[in-house]
Amino acid sequence: MYRYRTALAILGLWLAACSSGVKQEDFDAALAEAVCEKYVRCGVSHDEDSCKRNQLQGFIGQRGLTQYREDFRAGRIRYDATAASACLEKIRTGTCDAHPLSSRRFLPGVGMSVDCRFLFGEVEDGEPCHGSGECGDRSACTSVSLSSCGTCQPRRAEGMPSASPTLCEEGLVYSQSTCRKPLAEGESCADSGASGQELCEQGLICDQDTQRCRRPAAQGEACGSWGSGCHWTLTCIDDTCQPPRGLGADCTAEPRSNPSFPIFDSSQCQQELFCDAEPGAPGKCRELLEEGASCRDFRACDRGLSCDGLDPSSTQPGTCRRLAGQDEDCTERFCDGRFYCAQASNTCQPRRQFGEPCADEPTACVLGTTCAQGTCSGPDPSCRP
Repeated sequence: MYRYRTALAILGLWLAACSSGVKQEDFDAALAEAVCEKYVRCGVSHDEDSCKRNQLQGFIGQRGLTQYREDFRAGRIRYDATAASACLEKIRTGTCDAHPLSSRRFLPGVGMSVDCRFLFGEVEDGEPCHGSGECGDRSACTSVSLSSCGTCQPRRAEGMPSASPTLCEEGLVYSQSTCRKPLAEGESCADSGASGQELCEQGLICDQDTQRCRRPAAQGEACGSWGSGCHWTLTCIDDTCQPPRGLGADCTAEPRSNPSFPIFDSSQCQQELFCDAEPGAPGKCRELLEEGASCRDFRACDRGLSCDGLDPSSTQPGTCRRLAGQDEDCTERFCDGRFYCAQASNTCQPRRQFGEPCADEPTACVLGTTCAQGTCSGPDPSCRP
């Protein structure tokens, strides 16, 4: 009976959590968890825990809800916890056909795409804005950057001129300064004015050789160098698309691009692994190296570490060393991402928050703010409705 009641209590807590949705301050961590759960399920990542750590220190940490902090505070963007939970569930349980962090979902901004919307703008059309997320569902901001001021305007329909992709209606693409329908399979996608945006229909890619929209290559089909053209869950090995290899599997590491910068191709291995091999020789997929290990590649060390002392001009290896923390010397080491290298003391100091002084250190402000008139500030302070 006790176990039964305990189970019911746990179920009740779970249902209560689901009904209330994910809290705003917990969203980035929940997004990393959902993305990494899918990465592991689809064979892309080796380990959920290391994947989550990497996401929170990388893409999600930089492009998550932190960038909207001032908009939340000013009431210009509203967060819907229930819709956020639904978005996370869609990412977590979706098939392996679509990438969970696709540009279609995140180009408008996290939480602002039509299929995963949980951020809602509160600024009316005609009022000043600095980002499209502040505007209503069918509107966008005419600003050209987060530090400039525009106005909320209705999104452009098919065939209408536009100054940026964000001004086009959902489902349209931006090509040659015009909002257009996405391109179908076989159509030409050669467009220098696309600014890297996906021009092809969802599920298609722009073939870099033929410059035409096509489906990503499936397992066993031919591919170009560095995985070009493969489905997002596959990588290019021996000129064919194959699943990335797991821990202990055979691999080959080839030098990439500039020989003076020691980065070797580890794309044959799952994320959070690297190919431990001499250039061009067979090796094994291994977990990223811990502090104190010998390294010959900047990316072989685990997150929070760097390959210290690596000499690109010789075969001299480096050593995985922890990035400098608060108050530690940064003359010859990079600071951890939470800190900056203070010019006056050559030590790592916490990044300065919105409203804090920065006259002595113009590069000290946190992501999303700039040093203006001696203070860390967000976008143009005059940009207010």
